[in-house]
Amino acid sequence: MERITLPLHFRLFTAILLTLCSFQTGFSQGEWKWAHYWSGGDDSSINYYNEIKNTAFDSEGNIYVYGTMGGDVHFDGNEFLFCDTPEVRYANVQGILLAKFDTLGNMLWNRVVKCNPYSQAAMQMVIRNDRIYIAGTAEIWGDSPWGTWQFYLDTFVRKQQINSIPVSERKPPFKIGSWSFFCQFDTDGNLIEDHFIESYSREHFYVNGVDLGRSAGAFNVSAMHIDNDGNTFLYSKIVYKGRIEDPYTIVVDGDTNRRYDIYLPGDCQAHYTLYYNDWYDTYDTGIAYSQLFQYLIYKFSPDWELMWVKQMVDHTEGLALDEQDSVNPRFYGELYGLSYDEENNMYLSGYIAPTVYWDAHQYPVRFYWDSTHCTTINDMSGVNRTHIVIKYDTAGNVLWCNQIYTRGTDNYPGYANDQWWRNLYHNNVLYLTGHGQYHHNGYAGIFFDSTFTQQLMGPNPDVDEAIIGFFVRYDAETGAFLNYGVVPAFEENSDGKPGKCPAVLNNRVFALAYYKRYLTDESLMQWRIDGHFIGYEPFNADDPALGSVIAYDNGSILCDMLSKESVTFSENVWVSCYPTNNSSAVFALYKDPAFATPYSGIPTRNNRDAGLQLWPNPATSILQVSNDGTDIDYVTVLDLEGRTLLRKEVHSNALMLDVSALPSGSYLLEAVCKGQVSTAKFVKH
Repeated sequence: MERITLPLHFRLFTAILLTLCSFQTGFSQGEWKWAHYWSGGDDSSINYYNEIKNTAFDSEGNIYVYGTMGGDVHFDGNEFLFCDTPEVRYANVQGILLAKFDTLGNMLWNRVVKCNPYSQAAMQMVIRNDRIYIAGTAEIWGDSPWGTWQFYLDTFVRKQQINSIPVSERKPPFKIGSWSFFCQFDTDGNLIEDHFIESYSREHFYVNGVDLGRSAGAFNVSAMHIDNDGNTFLYSKIVYKGRIEDPYTIVVDGDTNRRYDIYLPGDCQAHYTLYYNDWYDTYDTGIAYSQLFQYLIYKFSPDWELMWVKQMVDHTEGLALDEQDSVNPRFYGELYGLSYDEENNMYLSGYIAPTVYWDAHQYPVRFYWDSTHCTTINDMSGVNRTHIVIKYDTAGNVLWCNQIYTRGTDNYPGYANDQWWRNLYHNNVLYLTGHGQYHHNGYAGIFFDSTFTQQLMGPNPDVDEAIIGFFVRYDAETGAFLNYGVVPAFEENSDGKPGKCPAVLNNRVFALAYYKRYLTDESLMQWRIDGHFIGYEPFNADDPALGSVIAYDNGSILCDMLSKESVTFSENVWVSCYPTNNSSAVFALYKDPAFATPYSGIPTRNNRDAGLQLWPNPATSILQVSNDGTDIDYVTVLDLEGRTLLRKEVHSNALMLDVSALPSGSYLLEAVCKGQVSTAKFVKH
């Protein structure tokens, strides 16, 4: 790959935002078909209980929605009577909801898990071979009023019932404690099988010298994949402490024959670390009893025998203090997304960061996923973390890794920021959405891979802070960066921030996004896969948390979001979320018949071609381009179907473009100049 280093002071923020956009409002033949929501109680803090975790289409276009819900749940404003027990329905603790809808938006069935004090959905639901797989955590625990009951699918279990079962015969869900469940349903919502995992910390508790054993808890799952053979792959993060000689233990289905001891690296005893003293503006040394962190990958057979478990971070460089173990240092992160290809290779996205303070590191900090593949943090001119994407095969081997990160400058470090969430595999390409944020006093760049090949952000002194959103494409075979498209700005100083995952259908990329200053306007946006913006379909919502979009072959796009207020998608489609001021899980279907066929059109441009000159025209090998004294940022050559054939950085007002490799025919040349697009036609002989 050719290495291109762009200067950080280059003002790309406004230029690229305006460049890749056509200011075309609305899609040609589409309309919002319907919208639904559920809403219930929230936590007393800022935790939202009503949220969609994952959605999916089946082969017939039916829709599956998986998420969490609070107490006193209402669906489309009506009381949601998912069970006959008021104690369950009205308890304001987070539950789990799986529901199926037909193509018209009618609910066909639902399944619920809810327990006191809480239950939590895993990141992903999987639809595979006419089976629905979900994962989550639940518990029945403690004394009244907490932890005294659970509602597991269609079964209501009280602690008193469990107490009547001999201890040796108790197994989840008829067991006191905390555990994770893994359910498989058919498309009619019938439970085919379920499995349960309990985990036991490696740390022992001692009172007056007496070993009271290890604490038990749920097996927290960040991502899940089911392969063609029915094997289950689970990705999880684990925070642990204790002695290195003591194992972390998991038990499957309460079966002592499926009890697995896992030995994790590193002692976690009292250690010295640095902490920042705000009052004196100094770093001081103190004793802390902190914890270690690791990602783990598990593979279970169809019978839920553990086939292997691997730690994701093999080792690190430059991260630990002298008092810490350099192989097993303190770090943290999150795993957000997992998709897979036809060969069941898995693509994992998330972020990773050091835990200890900045001055404790020796840069570059490297996280090695095996002996050769690593993710690098070069310095703290950006945020103290980097976003990752890793490809694994079914044996748990790393095939490639890449990263996205921001870098600022010394005058304003830390104001560069970036975020991406889930990912989507489609036709040997991996798609992600994300955004970057920076302060106007400092230069900042977003880089889409570890070889510094792309920069998207530059300074914008006209605003206090700016947010730029994008989708990005990687070659799924090699991990190489391919291209990006940006969330357009429709007014000066406007921000752009996309939802959690894009959808791809027939040469189009779709994503939910904010597109104005202060994130006040939302839309369903559409790009060509090469990054050219096609158009958007706006809707009215008051600062929702935008989720994901998924696409179906007939041109349907399902959008989801979390909102605390009403959302109006069109004159005929809206949701009036009740109760107000609580979170609501909202999802809506947009359909355009044009989406069912490949897109090949050329977006409408805000053309400014009076100063653009091409000669000779027709051309044979060299096409000379000039722009009346105004510097050209870059030029793009397209065929008449709108496909990009050639792209070249310029940064001057004239260039000589080699077109000798183009077949004979007619072409368009687009020149980007300070955020404006000039277009001219030429002929190649």
